Amino acid sequence: GTPFPLKLERAFRCPTPNLYEKYFHKLFKSQRGKGEWFDLSEQDECEMDDVMENLYHTGNFIGDTSLLKNIQLEKGKKGNGRKVDLFDQVNSILHGHRLDLQENSNVSSRRYLSRKDKIAVIVALKKHPEASEKIGCGVDSIFVKEVFYHGISSYCFHVQRIDGSEEDFSYHSCFSRDRSNFGYTHVGP
Repeated sequence: GTPFPLKLERAFRCPTPNLYEKYFHKLFKSQRGKGEWFDLSEQDECEMDDVMENLYHTGNFIGDTSLLKNIQLEKGKKGNGRKVDLFDQVNSILHGHRLDLQENSNVSSRRYLSRKDKIAVIVALKKHPEASEKIGCGVDSIFVKEVFYHGISSYCFHVQRIDGSEEDFSYHSCFSRDRSNFGYTHVGP
């Protein structure tokens, strides 16, 4: 709370608000007051505007990507049993790996998911209209990779099956129906 009236200065559309909130908390930690209050300079505000405007117009992150490392993307603490919106979690997983691929494009063309992230994505994948075809003989691993459709770059999930074959899939197809049915309970590490 605040004893002063508040005025909204700016608002941004953001695909992963939890990620960006945590990013800005880390970026401006030295300007943090009490709780959620920050004492930002005009230069700090301009930096925030630049990051968010670029994200909105291009879909690319231009901030300090080193601050994104080790940010927990799920809501709540590990294993506390709180309900998590699966769409938001899967979106955050893809977005985080996309940023890593863009930052380290000279290292590898794919990023494999951790065991925990793989479980969340498989839960979503099972809701895909072509789930049985995508899963095939069984999922060995899931990774994120840049793909080009009609000359346009995009990042998506890929299933690597037990037999070594691979198939890409759009996580949006997993949620094309009513999103309210896609929550799940986080079960630990």
